[in-house]
Amino acid sequence: MLLFHGIKVPDQFDNLNWSNDFISWLEQLKFSTSCGNLALQGKIRLYKFIKSEYLEIANQMRLHCRKNNKKDYYLLKSIPELAVI
Repeated sequence: MLLFHGIKVPDQFDNLNWSNDFISWLEQLKFSTSCGNLALQGKIRLYKFIKSEYLEIANQMRLHCRKNNKKDYYLLKSIPELAVI
């Protein structure tokens, strides 16, 4: 959407991870039409909803694993590539 409207993402945000600063930058953008603004704000709301659902599910899964499979959970966490679980 941004490319279509000729908006360049600043270099500090041009990566795969959407930081809170990037979301704030997006929220400050203004398009030339109200429809453009509404579309962007809708996409931001959808992103925030999906992210919050993902985080909630991931937290619940970690809690379940720590409670029901404690030994295996901490064994997996000891592997550096999986430590972010």
